[in-house]
Amino acid sequence: MGAGQDTKNDAFGVIDGRRRRRRWRQRARRRLSLLLAFTWIAYAASALCFSPLLSVLATSTTDDDGGGGGGATAGLAPELPQTPLIADPDHGRVASAIAAADAVAARLARPRPGANPDGVVVHLTDATFASRTTEGGGTGWLVMFHAPWCPHCKTLAPVWDELASAVHGRVDVAKVDCDAEPATAKRFGVRSYPTVALVQEPFGAVVYEGRRSLKALLEFADSLLTPPFKGVNASTGKELIAKEDSALFYVYDPDTTSTEQFYNFAKVALSLRTEIPVYVTPDPASVALLGLTPGAQSAPAMVLAKDGGTDLRRYPRTLDLASTNSRLAARRWIADHRRPLVPRLDAATTRDLLTGDNLVVLAFVDSAAATSTAQLAQLRRAAVAWSSARHRAGAGAGLPRDPVRFAWAEASDSVAYATRVYGVRAADVPRLIVAEPRRERYYDTGPDGAPLPFDPDGLSEALRLILDGKLE
Repeated sequence: MGAGQDTKNDAFGVIDGRRRRRRWRQRARRRLSLLLAFTWIAYAASALCFSPLLSVLATSTTDDDGGGGGGATAGLAPELPQTPLIADPDHGRVASAIAAADAVAARLARPRPGANPDGVVVHLTDATFASRTTEGGGTGWLVMFHAPWCPHCKTLAPVWDELASAVHGRVDVAKVDCDAEPATAKRFGVRSYPTVALVQEPFGAVVYEGRRSLKALLEFADSLLTPPFKGVNASTGKELIAKEDSALFYVYDPDTTSTEQFYNFAKVALSLRTEIPVYVTPDPASVALLGLTPGAQSAPAMVLAKDGGTDLRRYPRTLDLASTNSRLAARRWIADHRRPLVPRLDAATTRDLLTGDNLVVLAFVDSAAATSTAQLAQLRRAAVAWSSARHRAGAGAGLPRDPVRFAWAEASDSVAYATRVYGVRAADVPRLIVAEPRRERYYDTGPDGAPLPFDPDGLSEALRLILDGKLE
């Protein structure tokens, strides 16, 4: 298939004729997400009344707790013994500090004492929501926001009851009737039913975007009982930076960082378990690896590493996490900046990427293959170059938002979708296409008829031609 091909289809076959084309366009909005997103198909099939519109978190307004923070401030982190940050210096300073950090993380992964004691769903009200959910410890509460008239809420209800029974003694499970409890529904911005969220006070809620089967919900609940961070040395950190789309690193000196400082960061890390990988590193070599200035390890630092290390962002404030408000501020900064420039296409990103007005540069790769890894690195450099050029051109010029988005998809997970919609076969990987979701079109070749290039200069030229309407 050449550049500028139609992706309109009926049962994934080409539509011909004006009459059928008009009929298809009348149904386009309803069918678009089904057509363009293999993961969204599964999500839509999970029987929702509407698609959840919340995607990140609704933060709570909490008074400053005045410092402290070594204990269970606002219920988020369990009380931990003030153990040294170096477990056994005889085994090497860095290795010992990593072992001590992993021991703290393992302790934080334990269910809170008294969690879900009866294995039943708790019905929360405006009056009881705040007091009960602060009992959740590091695990938080799984909450189903529903309405009694919603048929899909009624379908999910028995699954929710089964979930509560299955995680008896491990994870708290609750419901909120949004018609009867409007204040709680308004606080979390619930606009569709059912909405399933992980509530982690005082950090608010993160909406669960996965499937609503008992198996999928159990897997999500089990993920809440995993360590919230992992200790790494600089060598492992380098590998992780290259591998992860986005990861958070906490760099510290175990000789000068107090246990109170470390545990206050742990409270933030607990709220991130379902959103971004978190690593802690006491290795001095990590300072340069993460773009910090020499000597920066004397005070703890927090760095977001995105897009294979092409984007390193240090938390711009002093990393004082002693108060609830300071932890909320750090959590908001992470939420605002954690998204990579080139995200992976999955259930959490599909709807945002493939149902808008943007052009979407989409790479199908085999992340385990060296060739694909190199091409993905090129795509990330191309995305950075495009974004930087757009920023320079728009400085003071009042340009609208960037019309181009970038993403990648694992070929092994999406080969059927890629072949059906874009004509990309397994043998073609790595392969690049540029999709126009709103017009149901895509481009897979450049002006010379060759496959679209991954290199920054060639891809930028192709994008300019597409935006100017010169590539058909």
